[in-house]
Amino acid sequence: MPERISTNILANRLSLLADNGLIERCAYNEHPPRYEYRLTEKGADLLGVLQQMSRWAEKHLPNTATPPQSFAAASAAEFYPN
Repeated sequence: MPERISTNILANRLSLLADNGLIERCAYNEHPPRYEYRLTEKGADLLGVLQQMSRWAEKHLPNTATPPQSFAAASAAEFYPN
């Protein structure tokens, strides 16, 4: 089960990721303003690292959420099922 996070903390973390070139913010609606965040090539290069950390967590920390095998296959539904 994913962690709950307040909107101000989420906004701060997304801003830090964007500032460091791991994600990019893309507008998809003007009124009201809405944005989606996409991985950059730099961010996608972390997949192998995240998968290794996930394997460690699955082994040592029960009930840990795991990332998808590829970012292309990732969707919000994988992390936030109904």
